[in-house]
Amino acid sequence: MFSSDDCRAKAVECHRAAQKVAKYDNRRALLRLAVQWRALAGLMDRVNGRNPLVLSCCAPALLGRTFGR
Repeated sequence: MFSSDDCRAKAVECHRAAQKVAKYDNRRALLRLAVQWRALAGLMDRVNGRNPLVLSCCAPALLGRTFGR
């Protein structure tokens, strides 16, 4: 079972991996995964009554601004 901190760590891993990938589609997929991991961490925090930490590197706004749909 993952904790919200584990989810945040996965988000950071995905973001760092995306920085090293040359192909646009792969980079975009990794950044989307990072956003999803971060959202899951936030959801877990809300369910458990904790205040979520904000990782600016994985904010949904970044994905929309950089790789818009």
